[in-house]
Amino acid sequence: MRHDGGGVYWTAVPGIILQLLFIPMLMVALNKTGVVRFHREQKLAVKAGQEP
Repeated sequence: MRHDGGGVYWTAVPGIILQLLFIPMLMVALNKTGVVRFHREQKLAVKAGQEP
């Protein structure tokens, strides 16, 4: 029986591409519907002379 090692990578490529497209779209949809909220921590800008 012959095993073609290179074929494994070619069969994995469509699944990888689907995941790269589907997961970000799912995250945006969850954020918009409010099911899960994603936020970035913003650093507070401290002006001269003010306490943080």
